[in-house]
Amino acid sequence: MATRPPIRTLLVDDNSVFCEDFRHYAQGLPGVEIVGEAGDGFMAVKRAAVLQPDLVLMDFGLPHLNGLEAMRKIRQTGTPVRIIIITAHVSNELQSLCLAEGADGYISKFQLCEDLPRLLEVLFPPTADSRVQVARIAPASHASPKNTSGPAGGL
Repeated sequence: MATRPPIRTLLVDDNSVFCEDFRHYAQGLPGVEIVGEAGDGFMAVKRAAVLQPDLVLMDFGLPHLNGLEAMRKIRQTGTPVRIIIITAHVSNELQSLCLAEGADGYISKFQLCEDLPRLLEVLFPPTADSRVQVARIAPASHASPKNTSGPAGGL
């Protein structure tokens, strides 16, 4: 089976119950490591700069600086990080705006457990070395990697 390095994740949400539930859920996600948390947009920007995570999983509706504004500030630093916006307030307009502004994904909190693993596979594909190893032992019909060129935002 293909492997990838742990996905160092910064969780950003002002709802402590959601954060606790997500931490518990993330323990069962292969290769996901929660390296920090933030409860508002300002702290998200600061923690992203210090922790240098691979992924920021960020609520849209944050106090002080919403998720979209915090994402813009994180992007301005040039830090190479994937950012997924999560929200309980789902709308096509908000999804389009977040993706147009540079989010790597947009997921409803109600679909998070279903959609996040698939989106992580797209954003963090297995390493090239592990694909070569799989190709050596898999039959030719199963040796080619998945096509991951499609947009991840539809999740």
